Amino acid sequence: MLYDPDSTQYIYYSDLSEFLHTLEGNLKIKQPNKAACALLNIPLYEDDKIYCLHLLQVLVKRVVTGYEEFDSDEFNVVMKRMEERFRAVFPAVTHYRQTNTTMDKNRQIIAARVITRAVRRYRERKSRRVWKRVLIVLGK
Repeated sequence: MLYDPDSTQYIYYSDLSEFLHTLEGNLKIKQPNKAACALLNIPLYEDDKIYCLHLLQVLVKRVVTGYEEFDSDEFNVVMKRMEERFRAVFPAVTHYRQTNTTMDKNRQIIAARVITRAVRRYRERKSRRVWKRVLIVLGK
């Protein structure tokens, strides 16, 4: 599967899980990996797109440090150098406005599920009450 067929340097958040599963070596995160995708805390841009450089940096950081917060001068120099080289190779990057992160997106999805479930249960209870009243009125 092509994740960026138009060479925009962005992939969609919806493709992230499968993309991480198809990687080789230490970068691979086997499915099911939705929680791992959220823990990567990758910046998301308009239309839920992920910039490939940010994804690469997060994956390298994960391999080097795990999911822990890690801040060292040497590591920051390596990340900065990676970004400079990337921008030299791909100077005409279309920049989007950052909207949130994979962690925030995962929280939104979970919240939407909770709200949907609560609304569905409320409607079911309300419907049962209405039918009980109808049956009482009809004398059954």
